[in-house]
Amino acid sequence: LPGAWLGRGWRSDPALGRVEYLASRGRPALALATSEGTFIITPRDMAGFLETFAALNELGSVTPLASRSISPGEWLVQGWNAAPTRWLWGSALALLLLAWLAAFRGMGRVERIALGFTASRLPRPSVPASSLILLPLLGAFFTAVDWVSGQFLYRRDRMLAYLFWSAAALTNLGLLAALLLLLSRAAPP
Repeated sequence: LPGAWLGRGWRSDPALGRVEYLASRGRPALALATSEGTFIITPRDMAGFLETFAALNELGSVTPLASRSISPGEWLVQGWNAAPTRWLWGSALALLLLAWLAAFRGMGRVERIALGFTASRLPRPSVPASSLILLPLLGAFFTAVDWVSGQFLYRRDRMLAYLFWSAAALTNLGLLAALLLLLSRAAPP
C-alpha cells in the first residue's frame, strides 16, 4: 500500500530488515537503505532522481566520520602518559621546590647577601637576604612559561615540547646552584 495511506509506520521485511513505505505508487519502487532502516520511495522521474543522487553522492562521502572525544583535559592526560614527560615535569618541580626551600633557609640564616663584584673589581654593596626570594620566583615564572609552551607544542612536535620542559628543569637547576653559591659565600649573622 502507498505510504500516504499507511502513515508513518515501520514494517519488518526478511530481506531488507526494518522498512518504511513512503511510496505513492506500487511500481516502480526504489529502496534506499540507511543506518536507521530502508525507505521505499517512488520518484516521479526515476532516471532523473538516480542521476541527481549519483551526482550529489560524488560531492562527498555519505559515511559518517569517526567520532573523537576531545575533552579539555585530554592533552594533559596524553602528556602524563609518556614516561619522559613525567620525568621532566617531576624534575622541574622538584628543583623548583628545592630552590624555594634554599631561599627560605638562606633568608633565616643570613641578614645580607653580597652579589659579587663590579667591573672595576670592587665588591658590590650587599642586599637584604629577602632578595633571595627573587630567584625562585624567576624559576617559577620560567617553569610556567616552559610548561605551557611545551603543552601547546606536545601534539605537533614532541621533541620541541621535551626541549621546553628540559629548559625548565635546567633553569631551576641553575637557579638552585646560584642560590647555594650565594649562601655558601654569605657570612652568618
